[in-house]
Amino acid sequence: MEQYFPDGHHVRLRSRMLGTYLHADPDGHGVSLRRRRDSPNAAWTVHLRDYDAPQTAYIMWRTVGSSDGAGDDVVLRNAAPGCGCLRGNGRRNLRWNHGVTVDEVFDGLREKMFMYWVVEPVPARDGLPAVPRPTGIPIPRSLAVLLPGRRILYWQANADGVCADDGWPPLFVFRGRSAFHLRNELVSRVGHSDFVMCIRAGFYGRLTPLVVDLPRSRHGRTIHIVVVMTGTPAAAELRYPDVNAE
Repeated sequence: MEQYFPDGHHVRLRSRMLGTYLHADPDGHGVSLRRRRDSPNAAWTVHLRDYDAPQTAYIMWRTVGSSDGAGDDVVLRNAAPGCGCLRGNGRRNLRWNHGVTVDEVFDGLREKMFMYWVVEPVPARDGLPAVPRPTGIPIPRSLAVLLPGRRILYWQANADGVCADDGWPPLFVFRGRSAFHLRNELVSRVGHSDFVMCIRAGFYGRLTPLVVDLPRSRHGRTIHIVVVMTGTPAAAELRYPDVNAE
């Protein structure tokens, strides 16, 4: 099944039973099923790696077969002991029910069909997409303090994309969700704009260009940003999904 998941590429996962796509939720934590396919939240980066630490099993998924053994759909089982398979819930005509769970495989073809996911490759686009500009009514600087704040830790990667582990990185408090404003803040701190703003999902995640607004979280969680200089080998290896491609 690795032919459906080339390392470093992007894919969509569409529920074969429901016809909806697996999306990352705006809160940055959950997932759900949505009808929209041309969204960055529906483009998933493939990480083909084996991790040794026991806790990493919960972030690993294995393909365990398809509906007929030859189709373009797969069943995804979590690698942690005792965990089940990724299952889409709901009905095609009930838009309010779009949850996703991890369950054991049930008897009966209809129940198993909810665990079949069609893998759709997402081609790469040329160049970095523009960071979305702020929408809505501009907030005066005097009122910006009322917006939820979160801590931003940022590193400047070397030419190979490696961050020096020689002490605590710079930290600042950023208010709001705008990736556009966050990039401007980093420009003022780094001293130039010749970089790609990336985010790393924990210690094991691949660097991912940040081209969407920050999660809707009011819990003040820390976000780790890596600044990758343009023109370096690390910047050349970054891949950007063309979510509008057919």
